[in-house]
Amino acid sequence: MDLPPLPGTGAMGTPDRVEVEYCARLPWSGGRHPWLDAVVITATHLVGVESKRFEPLRDAKTVSLSSAYDRPVWGGLMDRFAAMRDALRSGELCFRHLDAAHLVKHAFGLVTEAWRLSRRPVLFYFYAEPNERGDPTFLPRTTGVTATRLPPLCSSWTAMK
Repeated sequence: MDLPPLPGTGAMGTPDRVEVEYCARLPWSGGRHPWLDAVVITATHLVGVESKRFEPLRDAKTVSLSSAYDRPVWGGLMDRFAAMRDALRSGELCFRHLDAAHLVKHAFGLVTEAWRLSRRPVLFYFYAEPNERGDPTFLPRTTGVTATRLPPLCSSWTAMK
């Protein structure tokens, strides 16, 4: 049985390939490169999937972004994520349960991989966040990340016949 596309990705076409545990290499050798939970590769897009099922229930996050993420190798492609990186470092933005720095690192790697593969990058984040935890749409609104809560996504898939 074919599953429906992830919300917001239907226009990106049929997957050519799906990989679990995908290393999104940054544009330099050495160091640590981000690993996405999965990627969906279509003819036009590279969709990186990151899931944090119970992250909101864990301790508060600390921001740790090395100076390597300040390298001027992406041009304007990463402006929104660079702004998020800077706001997280300065303390202007602070998330109690979301590891936003982790998602920023993944976005930098995903953009690099998409450029290498001649695809458009999309970072898809799903989570099992209780509604009472605040505004879960803040990160997507400020960076362009596609996000959805896990329970509604699973419910939509189980309702399929």
